Amino acid sequence: MPGPLLTNDEIRDNQCYRREALELIASDEAIGFVGAGLSVELGYPTWPQLSDKLTALAQEVGTFVLTSTAGPAQQAEHADAVKEFIRAETGSFGRYLNFLGREFGRRDPAFTRLQADLLRLPLRALITSNYEPSLECACAHVYPGETHSAVTIHEEHAHLVSQFLVALSRKTVPGPIAYLHGSYQDPAGMVVAATDYQVAYGLRAQSAQAPLEGSPSWPLRRRLLWALLASRRLVFFGFSMDDVDFQVMLRSVANDLWNWNESIHYAVMSIDNVDPEATKKRAALIHREFGVRVVFYENADGSHAGVSDFVADALALCETGERGYLQAINRRTDRIARPYED
Repeated sequence: MPGPLLTNDEIRDNQCYRREALELIASDEAIGFVGAGLSVELGYPTWPQLSDKLTALAQEVGTFVLTSTAGPAQQAEHADAVKEFIRAETGSFGRYLNFLGREFGRRDPAFTRLQADLLRLPLRALITSNYEPSLECACAHVYPGETHSAVTIHEEHAHLVSQFLVALSRKTVPGPIAYLHGSYQDPAGMVVAATDYQVAYGLRAQSAQAPLEGSPSWPLRRRLLWALLASRRLVFFGFSMDDVDFQVMLRSVANDLWNWNESIHYAVMSIDNVDPEATKKRAALIHREFGVRVVFYENADGSHAGVSDFVADALALCETGERGYLQAINRRTDRIARPYED
């Protein structure tokens, strides 16, 4: 039988970090960052699943040979290989773009209860690396009849990015939603393949034409992300921190501002029975190098219910204060202790 995932000391420390993250959300100063993990329940693919689907798409077009397994750092390169293969075989990127648009289109149901609860939190904004519309659908459900702002970060939409930044200071309700890597409605503008990341961040090219560190020639996404990471505090949900370009941005800000080993941002992440010690070491590295403190939830059953519990506790703290927050935790603990009662 596997041993406990966290020691007593680690549980105590994690509860402290959890409390810090909850209080940050309750302060009305946090920005939420939403990754693919919050959309899996709706049937949207994870990065490994997307890589597999892209391989199948290429093999429908012609004899596509997968040269290597695409790990977290190679999946964007794999997407590039598929994209270029399809262009070479068909004369255009049409099938590739059509696949992306359909794969990340609206689903039924269009959002999850967790996403709706997330929209109820007093977050200044939600930024997502996802391409699909589930957060907007959840927003429309939570705030029926209210006008909500959604912007796709792109050089051609600079005026809308400006409006997004202004909205952060106004504390608008509902807060704005920003698509960092594009939307399914414009597949050509989605940041999926390695060449897309190069255009978006200017981090992958090693040439004389590559943007210089600190240069105003940085692409818009890179400048915006640096500004947000440097001047705001983020809480990450459903985001694995495996995105290599995002890691470069986090490290860049930490190095520029000497924020090593500081709890500037928080990431709600799982720990399970698959090498928990490696998971802890990775969390320590993320904190040491990037200034992101990991708040663990135990995920032995694979349900990721811990994210919903965290958001429920945040709602209780925000809506009813300390007493209601503690009562909510006690009610949830009772339900866990008596799972078969109606």
